[in-house]
Amino acid sequence: MLVIRDAQLQVFRDHSLQRFERRLKEHVREALAAAGIGFTEEVLREQIVLGMKSSRELGLVTERDVARYITIVCSVLAGFTSEPHPKAALHILRAPNQEPREKLDRFEGWARDYRRETLEEDRGA
Repeated sequence: MLVIRDAQLQVFRDHSLQRFERRLKEHVREALAAAGIGFTEEVLREQIVLGMKSSRELGLVTERDVARYITIVCSVLAGFTSEPHPKAALHILRAPNQEPREKLDRFEGWARDYRRETLEEDRGA
């Protein structure tokens, strides 16, 4: 009988996570380029770390949901900061009894509106 120890499982988990982070970094880099935003390699790496942490806190667990969330924040909202998301965004992302896809659809719409309103305020100032 084959026995896999916890330490061996952890190696597989770590390897899978590293592969996902590499794919995610490339995906976000492409989304940023399409949005006309440039992050240095160091900033991009930092954004992925912050995004992964925030994803866990929001209960986003699938690769698809995590990638979409981080992509929205980086390409629409210009990245994660030390400040939490605005209350309206957190209300959407923490909504109970809603599938992650629905939350992310609503969050993306909110993010685009927020960006547009912020740009309009900046132009009027």
